[in-house]
Amino acid sequence: MKKTEICIPAFNEAQIITEAAHAVLRVFRETGKEAAVTVSDNASTDGTADIARGIKGVSVISISARGKGAAVIAAARHSSADFFGFIDADLSADPADIISLLSLVERGESDIAIGSRLLNSGTVQRGIFRTLSSKAFNMLRKLTV
Repeated sequence: MKKTEICIPAFNEAQIITEAAHAVLRVFRETGKEAAVTVSDNASTDGTADIARGIKGVSVISISARGKGAAVIAAARHSSADFFGFIDADLSADPADIISLLSLVERGESDIAIGSRLLNSGTVQRGIFRTLSSKAFNMLRKLTV
């Protein structure tokens, strides 16, 4: 059986890390699939790592470098899973979508699967402020690259 690992990169996410981890664990439990869930603590100062260590079924790695990319890369390097993915701690994407993306890779229909909440076909419900601020941020990001 092939192993799956989902990373939740986290920087100062003490208030939401439990909910995020439980949501990912629940999706796998409800679909009868197994996955390791790893919180990659990104030099948090609010106790995120300690809280995550108390969540049954979750492992934690702590890194001193800042940045989501550094957290995901560290978790990927640490992983021995056949399939590796990540989801943001704020659950801006629906954890249930992991199963659909994972299925594509498991069946060999794709080598990689990437979900994006920026696609028009997305089903994530967000308020107008969050939608506008996300679009503004992405426009600024494109201008600076």
